[in-house]
Amino acid sequence: MTNTKVLINTSGIDRESVVKVARESAEVAITPSALDALARSSKIVEELAKSDQPVYGISTGFGALSTKHIAQSDRVALQQSLIRSHAAGMGDVVETEVVRAMQLLRL
Repeated sequence: MTNTKVLINTSGIDRESVVKVARESAEVAITPSALDALARSSKIVEELAKSDQPVYGISTGFGALSTKHIAQSDRVALQQSLIRSHAAGMGDVVETEVVRAMQLLRL
């Protein structure tokens, strides 16, 4: 275990930081500027979800259903279904360091 702290900011992350988190269990902290950027992005998505503008995966279906309009009243359910569909898996267990790296990269 390392005392190193990896900071997530708005300029991306380097390979060395991913290795520190994945293999050395470095602590992760999100900077205030990154949290602000996340809040701004979230607000944009919320506004798009309220609009009639077609936006892939927000007000439309996915893949072959990308031209299907999703009513505002069904959009929350669409997003919940998407999360649930990605929440389960099968196959061999993935190594802890791979999971830690992937979780970090999703930030």
